[in-house]
Amino acid sequence: MKVNAYNDLVILKPREDLEQAWASSTIVMPDSAMIGPDTLEPGYASDHTAIAEVHRMPEEYSSVDLKVGDGVLLPLFNGSKVIFIDREPYLAVKRRGIAARVENLGLPSEKITALNGYILTRRDRDAFERLMHGGLPFPDEFLDSGMPCDAGDSIVRMVLERIVSTGTAFLSPTLQRPKQRVGDLALLNPIAACKFRRFGQVYRLTPEGHVSLTIEE
Repeated sequence: MKVNAYNDLVILKPREDLEQAWASSTIVMPDSAMIGPDTLEPGYASDHTAIAEVHRMPEEYSSVDLKVGDGVLLPLFNGSKVIFIDREPYLAVKRRGIAARVENLGLPSEKITALNGYILTRRDRDAFERLMHGGLPFPDEFLDSGMPCDAGDSIVRMVLERIVSTGTAFLSPTLQRPKQRVGDLALLNPIAACKFRRFGQVYRLTPEGHVSLTIEE
């Protein structure tokens, strides 16, 4: 049986071996990580990123920056739909909902590349504390869920993190390059981001529109 995808719909296949290589004892993964989100909480204390394999996608999109067989990262709150075909679970998602591509999963050469206008950042405690808190230590809560933007317990919180990769615009990777640059610091609201951990480092994938400003050092 062959499944075909059309328009901008991509069919992803959850794979247990990919999930095992992606997760580790240091990662808090929701029980339903392979096919759907758990209860979403402000600040996203748990990781909310699923990994899957591209199973089918429209042929005209395969040569842009993604192809069948690639491992991809998917924010669990992006509106993907679970479908069953011949009793096998799949994820149906809009092409622009895929946040990143993963190469060489689990190896020292593992590489994560942001896609579709997402910005990939990593935690940089020293820069965050130095530029946003006068060099004073932050509580871990600020690093994880963001620093409140006013004196109260504001739902508007910000983190400052280092840009690792910038995802080009959907269908125009050579024409629409992100304004943000790799190596700069990005100020963003973590409520809009998708957090995960790799090899002891914390990362986030954030839609470009939620990156408020960048700092060149």
